[in-house]
Amino acid sequence: MLDDTFLAPPDKIRELTKWVYSKTGGIPFGIKLFLKSLYEADLVHWNGSSWYWDIERIASCNMAGSIVDLVIEKIKLLSPETQKALSLASVVGHTFHIDVLSFLLGKELVETCAALWSAVQANLIWPTTSKCLYLQPLVDGVSYVPEQDYEALKEHLSFSFAHDRIQAAAYQLLAESETEAAHIQFASYIEKSNPAEVMERVMHLNLALYALTFEEIKELVALNIKAATEARSRMAYNQ
Repeated sequence: MLDDTFLAPPDKIRELTKWVYSKTGGIPFGIKLFLKSLYEADLVHWNGSSWYWDIERIASCNMAGSIVDLVIEKIKLLSPETQKALSLASVVGHTFHIDVLSFLLGKELVETCAALWSAVQANLIWPTTSKCLYLQPLVDGVSYVPEQDYEALKEHLSFSFAHDRIQAAAYQLLAESETEAAHIQFASYIEKSNPAEVMERVMHLNLALYALTFEEIKELVALNIKAATEARSRMAYNQ
């Protein structure tokens, strides 16, 4: 991969390849992000006829130590609104619906769209449907869709993190108390929107265990028993 990128024979980039692999684990997304960071730091540059790098400078530079660290730095370049939206979305899961995120943010659809769009442009999240293309004119303040149609459109607006490391990085931006509050809030959303989905609700409440009151913990124990019973029943049915 690197010999194609730098148009150089493998023996010339062997040391660089080893160093990049040690930082990225060979994950394509991480390699791309890491090389971009090297370029932006002028540790890799084009000298007019070929690519040049100083492996000693690269090895001694004070760069983030992992892919997640690199992504965190990239997310921090975005607006506080976008950072918040990505962080709360990471609590929901790898794929999230805009209705859910609007609920967690306490924002209207337009505000949530505006917060997400720069993350889309930064390739941190991807729309899961072409209907999300309607977001761009909406964010720009020029809507080509009748206002009454947005309620129906909302049902098709969902996004996925471009990589699980991006989701992990967004999750780490939340303080522990914020993470627990978000899990509790999402569990509340699940209870209202889909009461039958006990297991997912329990999973999020378990992740916020230390933020619950004694009475809430007793209720959670009962919910865990109910979820376990449902899981056993499903396993028995599938056998």
